[in-house]
Amino acid sequence: MGWFSSTPSPSSPQPTKDGAFIAPGRSARDRCYETRDAFFECLDQANIVDSIKEADKAEAACGKLERGMEKECAASWVKYFKQRRVMEWKKQKTYEKLAAEGAIGMPENLAIPSGLGLGVLGMANLHHFIVYGVAFRKDGGDNIEEAEQKKSK
Repeated sequence: MGWFSSTPSPSSPQPTKDGAFIAPGRSARDRCYETRDAFFECLDQANIVDSIKEADKAEAACGKLERGMEKECAASWVKYFKQRRVMEWKKQKTYEKLAAEGAIGMPENLAIPSGLGLGVLGMANLHHFIVYGVAFRKDGGDNIEEAEQKKSK
């Protein structure tokens, strides 16, 4: 699509009569994911994590693959994939740092108590949950600490 063109490019979502856009089908999504994976593999080989901040370096190393992804994927998806890649990398580095400091992961069968909201008080409760290990089983059973106390009696 040109700067002032009103005709969409072939890979752009097509609008319906009421102005909404048609979501991409399975094969279009698969092509998008394949080009994304190829681009990210190239970035991995070039040791580039953030292709937004290091755009020049990413263009030099993987420009053709990036253009392929931009052709096959919606622009909002491309931005999301790039941002998520950085977020996942940071998350992995945080896990590695915590493990190096001796942190112990919580078992997968634990759930955050349902009373924790997303507000400021909820975040304080979440902090208490993480720091003090007050956890509940996903099946709604006893608080883990209470269950341990019952076992010892």
